[in-house]
Amino acid sequence: MLWVMVWYIGMDIVQVEFETETLCEAAKAKLVEQHDIDRKNIACLKVRG
Repeated sequence: MLWVMVWYIGMDIVQVEFETETLCEAAKAKLVEQHDIDRKNIACLKVRG
């Protein structure tokens, strides 16, 4: 399985792939903390690899 973190900033959608849910959630927390991005604008999704 592959995990994808998706978030939007203004009109841009950004997608980053991760090997595990743990890595995805850690990156999500870092974005919220360092860049003051609203947590509801970021999602970690499981996709078939």
